[in-house]
This record gives sequence, C-alpha cells and structure tokens, in this order.
Amino acid sequence: MKVLLFGEGNTDVTTGATRHRGALAILLARLLEAGGKQCDVSGARLPRLQRGSGYPRKVDLAIGQAQAKGADAVAVVVDRDGHAHRLALLREGREAAQQQAGAPHAALAWRTAVGVAVEMLEAWLIADTAALAELGHVPGAMPYPESIPNPKQRLTALLDEVAADAATAYDRIAHAANISEIERRCPAFREFAREVRSLLLQGDQ
Repeated sequence: MKVLLFGEGNTDVTTGATRHRGALAILLARLLEAGGKQCDVSGARLPRLQRGSGYPRKVDLAIGQAQAKGADAVAVVVDRDGHAHRLALLREGREAAQQQAGAPHAALAWRTAVGVAVEMLEAWLIADTAALAELGHVPGAMPYPESIPNPKQRLTALLDEVAADAATAYDRIAHAANISEIERRCPAFREFAREVRSLLLQGDQ
C-alpha cells in the first residue's frame, strides 16, 4: 500500500533525496506495520495557500495531490500550536473532499487519517523516556508531554546536551520509542493512531 503523508516541518516528513525519513513517517509506518500491513510511506509538505484559505482547503488539496500521485491512502498531521480547533478544521477539509461527488479524489478522502500533535510533534517524541535515554541522560521525571507548552524547546535542550543532530535524533527516537507508551501519555497521538487503524487498515486486517 502506498501512503502519502503530509506534514509541515523538515523533521516531520522529508521530501526528495535525503538520508532522513522524518519522525512522522517512521511513526506512521510502525503503526501500519503493527497492523500487519507493509506500506511504502512517502512524505510531502502540506500545501501552502494564501492567507485566510485555511486548513480545510489545505487538506482537500493534499488529498487531490495524493490521488494524482497514485496513493492508496493519505495521512495529514500538523502541530496544534495552541489552536484548539485545528483538528476540527482538518476533519472539515476531509469531509469536504468526501462529499465532492465525481471528484477523482473523493474515494481517497475516505482513506485519509488526520491528526494534530499537542502542542507539537516533539511531545510525541519525548513521551517515552526510555527511548530518549538512548541518546543521553534524561534529567528528572518527564511531565505528561501534552501539558508542556513548548515540547520542542524541551527536546532541543536535551539534544544540545548530547550534541545530537536534530534530524538524526528525531528519526532515532521515532524508531526506538514504544508506540503503546506514546499512546498512553499522548491522547492526541492515540486519536491519530485510532484513525490510522480504522481508516488506513480497514479491510486489510
């Protein structure tokens, strides 16, 4: 199954020739593989639009791009960054695509999982302190990741201590992290994982 994953940052998804896969791509592939599905997960940047166009339109365009590239399924993940309604906007865009009768990408919209990292992707990466410990010493107890206003700052400080390259470290953490632990400590990731299992793996178990 060919899955096109849309994200926002360099460490989330990678595009083109690079030695980094991107932390989101790794986490998504692991979720799918745990469901018994071997998938080709490739990354793409969420379309950029003029100011005011909003996330619903971005999701609709992303699904259209995925259809044109021959994807079998789609995933869209963005940071919440303090915007409480961002997940609802992603779902609004997906629903709009689903309702476009006759549009080539309407069917693909039903195999599209959306998710929002609270407040940022880095919250998912610091959820499993055992995985972090493989990079270096983790001082003290880590609070629940989604309660941290700026988890990127927290992870960056840790990586600075061990002089680790961010892109490489993000990939390593995503590979090493216990998926169940991320789900337990990050409800937003748990909800995204639920969508992946119910929409991308539906009929493939």
